[in-house]
Amino acid sequence: MTSRATLVLAIGLVFWPLATARAGPSADASAAYDRAFDRLGDGEDAAAAAAFAEVAARWPQSDRAPGALYAAARLYEEKLGDPRRAAELYDRLVTTYPASRLARSAQARLADLAPLVGSDPDAARATATLRDLLARGSELPPGDAMARARALVRGHPHWDGVPRALLFIAGLESRAGNKTAALATYLRVARDYPHGEHLFAALSGAGDMAIALSRFDLAEGCFARILAVAADPGQRRAAESGIRRARRQRFYARVAIAAMVIAVVALALLAGLLVRSGGSGKLALAALCRPPPEAMFLAPLTGLLMVAAHVGAPDIAVAVDIIAAAGILVTWLSGAGLAVARRRRRLRPSLILAHAILAAILVAAMIIVTLHETHLGFGA
Repeated sequence: MTSRATLVLAIGLVFWPLATARAGPSADASAAYDRAFDRLGDGEDAAAAAAFAEVAARWPQSDRAPGALYAAARLYEEKLGDPRRAAELYDRLVTTYPASRLARSAQARLADLAPLVGSDPDAARATATLRDLLARGSELPPGDAMARARALVRGHPHWDGVPRALLFIAGLESRAGNKTAALATYLRVARDYPHGEHLFAALSGAGDMAIALSRFDLAEGCFARILAVAADPGQRRAAESGIRRARRQRFYARVAIAAMVIAVVALALLAGLLVRSGGSGKLALAALCRPPPEAMFLAPLTGLLMVAAHVGAPDIAVAVDIIAAAGILVTWLSGAGLAVARRRRRLRPSLILAHAILAAILVAAMIIVTLHETHLGFGA
């Protein structure tokens, strides 16, 4: 449901019990109120807000007046970006109709709006814009939402909403896959606002991005800083979990590097066995030009597996492609070596065993590297 539909529904539910109160002079107020509500339904927010406020001004004794004030205030606050006008209307409701069932809600909204209606009207408008972005961010194209948030930060460098806007930007950057930019934005908040309420979110976000970028020392530093300043048990547990996760991912990264080295060595040894079996590099190269039966058998099977992954499981398709390609490469290289050894009558059980061991090691190592790099299973 869109934010507009939600607001219309909320106002309708709040004030529906008043819709049947049409006795005496209230009939005109009710009719005017209904017209204002129709404008709201048509998307005419400014006209609806003005019409609601006029109901309260023209018929202050009507039972519709408190509801009209509240509806107008909600529109000015949530749709029109005018927290000052909203606060004025909430205050009028609380002062004029203290016994109204809406007075307590208006008082609560006044308390929330208090930081927004200080001496800087530009800051108040910026805060209202940011609140709209936070509420409707998922409905906007990511590029538009990010551009609006960045414009707020550039246009109001001393505004107290800058850290919240920067955190919003960092979240958009992370979801767009630009983890380096997100890390820089999170670190900016932690650096420029070290004592603010947003420090935990900034350091947590920076730690997560640092882990994703394999900058594990930086990640540990971010989480350790949370432990140094946080008193909240939940935040401390989250930081301790982040440190354990950074250390675990560092270990997995080292295992993946070792697996890559092992894979390179195994590949070189398989190539060396091929050259040794062929007697020369030229004969070995000629053997590679003829696909061995093992590769011919495996190729269509891996092809079907790759197609199935792209169609039915796109999230793992890249990993399947890499592992399947590695399997074909190993099978081709090992099969070519065994084939040339067979033709030259050099095939021995020890050579077959060596090929099998090296091929298994190479495939296992490539699986480990692939799962780590694609964040599937190993080290995920």
